[in-house]
Amino acid sequence: MSALASVNRFIGLFVDSLARLFSGRIWALLAGYFVVQAFLLYAFYDFTSPLFYAPVRWWISLFGDQAAIGFTHYPGQFRLLPYFSGWAKFYVGLLLEGLVLGLVARQFALYFVGEERLPENRPKVSAKLWLNLSLGWLVINGLIVIAATLLPDLLQNQIMGHPRRELLFEFLLLPSLFVVITALFLFVIPIQIVQGIGFLRAVSRSFRLFLENPINTLFMSGLILSGPILVSFVTSRPSVIVERFRPEMVFWVLLAGLAMEMVANFLWMGSTVKFLSDEEI
Repeated sequence: MSALASVNRFIGLFVDSLARLFSGRIWALLAGYFVVQAFLLYAFYDFTSPLFYAPVRWWISLFGDQAAIGFTHYPGQFRLLPYFSGWAKFYVGLLLEGLVLGLVARQFALYFVGEERLPENRPKVSAKLWLNLSLGWLVINGLIVIAATLLPDLLQNQIMGHPRRELLFEFLLLPSLFVVITALFLFVIPIQIVQGIGFLRAVSRSFRLFLENPINTLFMSGLILSGPILVSFVTSRPSVIVERFRPEMVFWVLLAGLAMEMVANFLWMGSTVKFLSDEEI
């Protein structure tokens, strides 16, 4: 397939996804998970409330006394808000997000594939299904966290003290790596729903689809991640927001990021299920 044909198909996948833009069930799932994430973020924002103080204080104490003390003093709370809430968000995502995405993928599959062509056991939400979908979520987000955590240390000698290299690393190399990681595992969750297979086989088939359609999958991954990556650029320097604007703006930027992720997940599941319905079904 030529590059132009790949781009046209890529655009068509997202256009087809918008056919379900007004699906109440899809947005109920996505909005419900957004509320959970927003409530978690608000707990860190209003941590002095009797409702939140004890669990938030316990959570931040796990990261050391110095960081905990810094968080409890204004405006240090907002300098550390992306860090503490981000880790809490990761573990909540590990528990819930894979399943939510799987259920969203099923709603798209009912439209693009048809219930009669889906695996018979797919409506059942079981512990095995939850585990496999959670592993599908973890393999993407875990590798992204590892890359974001380890690479700065590994390349410290090459980039520290070189402003241009630091900018290229933060704004080009890391985001590009995130896009590639996501592209490799882009289909792991929807494949499990559409074809009713387990995690390991889904990983193998996702790799195969990437190798057969690298341009499509990279474009899809890049568009899906564009909003969250943009927010991460802003929240990676919370001290700049605190010093130049109101510290509370950090909370609102993070909240906007959650809304962008909700839209990204809609496009992710919609485009990949449509892709699978064209390729595999």
